[in-house]
Amino acid sequence: MGNHNVYANQQLTNNKVGLCIPTYNAGELFREVLNSINEQSLSLHRKLTIDSSSSDNTPELALQNNFELVKILSSEFDHGATRNLAMSLLSDCDYVIFMTQDVILYNDASLCNLIKPFLKNQDLICAYGKQIPHKNATPLAAHHRSFNYGDEDKIQQKEKIKNYGYKTTFCSDAFAAYRLKPFLEMGGFSNNIIFGEDSEAGARIIMSGKTIYYASSAIALHSHNYSFIDEFKRYFDIGVMNATNSWILKEFNTPNKEGLKFVRSEINYLIRNKHVFWLPVSFLNLSAKYLGYKFGLHYDRLSPVFIQRFTLNKRYWDKIK
Repeated sequence: MGNHNVYANQQLTNNKVGLCIPTYNAGELFREVLNSINEQSLSLHRKLTIDSSSSDNTPELALQNNFELVKILSSEFDHGATRNLAMSLLSDCDYVIFMTQDVILYNDASLCNLIKPFLKNQDLICAYGKQIPHKNATPLAAHHRSFNYGDEDKIQQKEKIKNYGYKTTFCSDAFAAYRLKPFLEMGGFSNNIIFGEDSEAGARIIMSGKTIYYASSAIALHSHNYSFIDEFKRYFDIGVMNATNSWILKEFNTPNKEGLKFVRSEINYLIRNKHVFWLPVSFLNLSAKYLGYKFGLHYDRLSPVFIQRFTLNKRYWDKIK
């Protein structure tokens, strides 16, 4: 453990850090996730798993690794409400780190480097770390990570909207930390949100005059090799989120400019890295995202039958009937 980690731990002595992982049938990869947490230089005050009635050994693995375990029905899981439950259970903590069940911390300083920015800025409410692709990531999945997670730290605040636009709201609860008390005072996460609870919360953080921080030295492995159908459904739900929270688009503008920037970046990435045979796949992938998002933005014009076919989160629609 390096001297910088020791120093940071000393600074955090009077601060309590909790960690929560929502789980559901996490599989064998969960062992690596837990091992990476156990190897951290940062001492965690509490560790919590909220499990949505897994049928595999996920709950047992969590208990074996000294996690507190709370079980809920799979039908009760909600991206926002479940995380709000976690924060209420970890209310004695100063900071709460959220991870997903497939995130492997890159080195022993990952959690420490995620929390350190809070010590320098009292207006900082959320910090999120750098995600790098798993070894089995496709070129498209690898580019997605390199596009969203650069090598330099970034401060996201209200004054930056003119520079970053929609991306000012960006953060990822796959690997993020929150200053608990002020975040709860501004309402925490929104309950019953279809997708993007982190971006919606990020938008409210920014509009309240507070700050989000991208900590590039807090690194974790996390990527997905989504199919065209998966991408369509994910972006359909993102479109629904923006449609049902239209104030975000009004305050931060549409993501169209960022989308065009992503397209150019992906084409250049594939050519530069000699993955030209992936260009047709990229075209289909990008088309699926675009169509999914546009259908999601106008979900209110679709019949319930099409909505159920297009969405990734069917339980959301059952709750709002």
